[in-house]
Amino acid sequence: MEGLGFPAVADIAKNVGPIGFLVLLGWLNMRWVDRQRSEERDRVDAVLLQYKRDVDQVASMYRDNVTLVKETQHLAQRVAQLAEELSSIVHLSTQVQTRLVEKIDNNMFCPLVRAKGPQG
Repeated sequence: MEGLGFPAVADIAKNVGPIGFLVLLGWLNMRWVDRQRSEERDRVDAVLLQYKRDVDQVASMYRDNVTLVKETQHLAQRVAQLAEELSSIVHLSTQVQTRLVEKIDNNMFCPLVRAKGPQG
């Protein structure tokens, strides 16, 4: 009924009568309501679709964070293993150096110095 002026509406009312006019108004109103519902449904669907995308993104970030935590824990365990290995290497090296110092102090490696005797 948009775009119809009063004379056109009066002419329609004369042709269909008051009951027909009310039925026509009811039908036009229902079309308008249906169009409004359809537009509202489209808006709600768009909002729900965006919400689903956002929730999927948050879920993806959560899964990525879980993976990151697991990888970090694995890396921390590997670092701890490497620290233990390095500690044992340092310990062994210290033992060897200590033995080397003892042998040098006892002059067991140099036959020339041993032959001369202590030079105190």
